[in-house]
Amino acid sequence: MDREERHTPEIVEGYFKLGFLHYAVPEEYGGAGLGSFEGVLFSEELAAADSGTASSLGGNILGLTPILIAGSSELKVVLLPQHTSGPNLASYCLTEPDAGSDVASMRSPATLDGDEYVINGAKRFITNG
Repeated sequence: MDREERHTPEIVEGYFKLGFLHYAVPEEYGGAGLGSFEGVLFSEELAAADSGTASSLGGNILGLTPILIAGSSELKVVLLPQHTSGPNLASYCLTEPDAGSDVASMRSPATLDGDEYVINGAKRFITNG
């Protein structure tokens, strides 16, 4: 798959069925409840066969980590079970044109609009986007 720069839905489905796609999500939200050590073990094995697919599938946890770390209980109860109910991939949007992946140099503003924040900025690269 690396040569073709793609992966198939069957690979994502298989990763999901093995419990690897949402490995770091706690069991109460439908994940496997595993830690970083376990994630590294199966990621290394997949990367030995296909590093591009391993990067993409590993990026799923990158997209979920902000919710796991900073999401309210209400947000976790709503979003995580919806995500873990199937072979869904989360996106991770960090890299900006003038900042690269340096979080401290990011300039996309988050503006409060009523009860919600609106993030408005340009991204250069989005994992699983």
